[in-house]
Formats: sequence, C-alpha cells, structure tokens
Amino acid sequence: MLDFPSTAHDVRQLALELVGFLKKNINNTHPPRRNWNCQNFNLLEKFFGKEGLGLDYFPNDTEVEFRWDFVAYVPYRGNLLVAESEWDNRELEGKFPELERDFDKLLYARSPLKLFMCRIGDPEHAERIRVRLQKNIEENCTYYSPAEVFIVYCVWWTEENGENRDIAYVSQIDGEPKYQPIGGEKFEIAAK
Repeated sequence: MLDFPSTAHDVRQLALELVGFLKKNINNTHPPRRNWNCQNFNLLEKFFGKEGLGLDYFPNDTEVEFRWDFVAYVPYRGNLLVAESEWDNRELEGKFPELERDFDKLLYARSPLKLFMCRIGDPEHAERIRVRLQKNIEENCTYYSPAEVFIVYCVWWTEENGENRDIAYVSQIDGEPKYQPIGGEKFEIAAK
C-alpha cells in the first residue's frame, strides 16, 4: 500500500504517475454521461485500488460517491465547515456502522470546522457514540491540519416543555492553522 506522500516532490511525482496512467488507459472519450463516469471511476479504481496502490476510495461496490451533506465555504478562500448528519444510530456489537461511515467522511475533509450531527436516546448513548467516534479519529486517519475542530452534536428530543437536551462534544487538533495562498503558481503541461 502506498504511504502518504511526505514531500512536495512525492506529491508531484504521484500526480504525474496518475496522469501517465490515465493517458495510457483512457480510450473512449465520447461515451454517454453515465458511461463516462463509470469509465473514469473504473480507471481510478484500477490505479488507486487493490490492483494498483492499495488505497480505499469512493465510490466502491457498496457506497455511492464520496461527498458531504453540507459544505459552507468562503469564496476565494476555501471550506470553512464540512458537515455530516446521520439519522440511523443503531448500535451493533459496540459499533455504530452508519454513524461511523458518515463521520469518517469528515476525517478527510480540508476544513477548519467539521460538524457531525446524530440522534441519541439518552446521555449514555451520546457517550458511547463519542467514545466510538474518538476511536475513528485516532485509528482511521493519521494526519490532520493544525487547529481543526471536530464537533459531535448529539440531538436528543426536547422535553414536552421545549427544553433543549442536546449534547455536544468538541475536539481540536493542536497547533495554529496554516494556510498557503496559491500565489503565482500555475498549471503546467504534464502530458501531450
């Protein structure tokens, strides 16, 4: 399995390898829209998946394309918030399959704020979810941007008197945010 690129040179080299692979393997550039996407996704699966670099990807056999439920962004700057909201809070053998699937999408978003909303039945349920999602943060992704904030917002139905009983947890990655403007960088021809 490919290790995450650790230098700018490694990132550029991987990009050039992908360009070369696509250039070699894209044969039909005029299929109908659905076939176009399937062709592209199949090639990306071949390059990044088990036969290629051994990485996980979306879409796969059981998942739809990788996307978030809500994104708020600052024009010309980037995402400020990426959010996921999941209704299905079923617990199976100490795990929350649907909650974890949606939460994991946030791990790979580039955004200073990452919000996850779910339903709970009581405070103990919220705590079990928090513990499980904390494990996901620690086990499913190694690198995060400095100062990113994860918010797990557990919606607990209000009392008859309208009192809000929601429970929220916040976790921030150490460090100060680092942003790099594009500046004078430009696209270069990678293949003709």
